Amino acid sequence: MQYLKDSVRSAIISEAMAEFLEKGYQNASMRSIAQGAKTSTGNLYKYFQGKENLYDAIVGDVYRDLMETIHQFDVRECKEVDEALFPGLLERVLQTFETNRTAVSLLLNRSRGSKYEHCKTNFIQVVTQVVTQVMELKLKQQKKRLKNNLFIHVISCTLAEGISLILKDCRDDHHARELVQKLVDTLYDHLQEKLEYEPLHP
Repeated sequence: MQYLKDSVRSAIISEAMAEFLEKGYQNASMRSIAQGAKTSTGNLYKYFQGKENLYDAIVGDVYRDLMETIHQFDVRECKEVDEALFPGLLERVLQTFETNRTAVSLLLNRSRGSKYEHCKTNFIQVVTQVVTQVMELKLKQQKKRLKNNLFIHVISCTLAEGISLILKDCRDDHHARELVQKLVDTLYDHLQEKLEYEPLHP
């Protein structure tokens, strides 16, 4: 029985990250990853069944943690608006970004052709849903209702694209966090004033 070495597995993961970041999932080569990790392609397949399995080892847990974090902020059952809800969501998401920067950047920027290629779309949909729920509750307290959530969806798209660019192009983690915070402040401060709403009829 052949024993797998942690050092070889770590070398493969490290090289795969670099390969996926440079070329994206679709164009990444298992042969190139093996060469960079100083092992044979045959030996690489003893550690990972294929490119999808290797990619999943890098981003899978991070994707699941990110989606689980966002889904925890479901306010449909709330009777009162918690003003700290969205900042709390943002902080948890930022922590995920900081702890797993490379994996999140891969998910948002380089996942085309993988089973995670809809990650950015999923992120946008869930953020749109959470923010819409918060705004609906706020407006309901004022006896108003939201006409539609198109603008919320637009700024959620902008948020996702902005985060993608920051993670891709900003190498300093502290600066990246500051930029994301500024982006959120720009998009979501005084959001209610920017929305279309109407009186809530009995």
